Amino acid sequence: MNKFLRVLVFFLIANNFQAQSSEPDLFLTYEEDALGLIKPISILSSEDLMCMTENTSSSPSAENIKMDKIEPSEDLFMPFGNAEFNVQGSNFDENDFLNMSRLPINEGDSTFFGLSIDGGGIRGLMPALLIEHLDDILREGEHKVGVERVFDVFGGTSVGGLLSLGLCHGKTPSSLVSLFQDQGGTIFPASKRFLMPKKVNNFINNCKSLVFRRYDNEPLKTLLQSPDFFGSNRLNALDKDVVVTACGTDGFPHILKSQPFSEEGDVDYINSRDIPIWQAALATSAAPTFFPAVRVNFASSGAKDLVDGGIWCNNPSFLVATHMVKKFKAPLQKMRILSLGTGESPADWLSKSGGQISMAGPIIDVLMRSNSTGTHMIMSSLFGQKYKRINPFLESSIGLNSTSDSDLRTLRTAAETGQGDISDFLTFNNDIIRLKLEGQNLAL
Repeated sequence: MNKFLRVLVFFLIANNFQAQSSEPDLFLTYEEDALGLIKPISILSSEDLMCMTENTSSSPSAENIKMDKIEPSEDLFMPFGNAEFNVQGSNFDENDFLNMSRLPINEGDSTFFGLSIDGGGIRGLMPALLIEHLDDILREGEHKVGVERVFDVFGGTSVGGLLSLGLCHGKTPSSLVSLFQDQGGTIFPASKRFLMPKKVNNFINNCKSLVFRRYDNEPLKTLLQSPDFFGSNRLNALDKDVVVTACGTDGFPHILKSQPFSEEGDVDYINSRDIPIWQAALATSAAPTFFPAVRVNFASSGAKDLVDGGIWCNNPSFLVATHMVKKFKAPLQKMRILSLGTGESPADWLSKSGGQISMAGPIIDVLMRSNSTGTHMIMSSLFGQKYKRINPFLESSIGLNSTSDSDLRTLRTAAETGQGDISDFLTFNNDIIRLKLEGQNLAL
């Protein structure tokens, strides 16, 4: 396509040109690599396209060349400073950008959905409630399916890993909500001393956690191993792609997966596929100072002691995206990621003049939150509206191990404020979900 037509199109848009029904449709031809990066080739009008198709030798037929209809007011994106366009006489500076937040998606192309859930201890009640709300809307609305039918990859850290594994093992969102409401006190038993002031009691517990772990993981282990939960099933028994983070006590990060990227070249999967699901859930939830490390036997590298993956990746949305790119060869334009946090805390722990004893637990929390925020910033930059983060503000600070009625009420209130964002996510992706489910039904 000659440069003149492309310059003309950009010039018209720059001057607030609004396409009327009498104007020809525009089509963008482009090349797209495995990461979804776009290399534009030409912009064709419907009339030009018709002329080209009459002459098959000049039509865009190469295998790696794609073509999509574009909306001038939304889709044009070329940075003029790097483009081969002569823009002299236009209203644009050479460094200006024409905004493009998306490329159209052909109806026949697959779109992949990923669900990412942060770590946060008892605060996992909030994403569990949001998932329950999402599941209710999907089942009661036009789609009539649960969350397990919409998402292709589930990723989680710590309690988020436990939730992801539970969903892929067939646990209902409601049953996972009950896990926090009914079993929270068993997993995090209170250590309140009789007639001891709260501040003194917390001080003693913090001192104890510097020398000993605060909790035994046997109650959680017993729950996860029960036949009603994971039983003896292993990661490779799950028919969904699950990505769970953990960290070796030697500082080496681990990614525990239920499915490989490919038949070869995915060492993480080869090492972790035979791990019991309960063991993966226990390891990713082993927050330092709270629970002991978990000994895991890897097929090719022997036994390793693992702790909470939140140390290096508390928001695993980037790992979910990486898995979708490698496993499904999904370009960025055909990926949708829902990232659920465990609440934005109002506390500014590091500005306080606390010593080692009083700061031991909060520092772990701050490190996890900073990791989640940094990952969110990167994902927002890469994906734009295709990445949806829901992380409501908490009215008060809630510790990873707090199971008080007031804190649970705060989490439920925060989840209610996030329900609107769930609806926005579904509205934005409704047509794509419909096409996806229709494709699944045809494949059955």
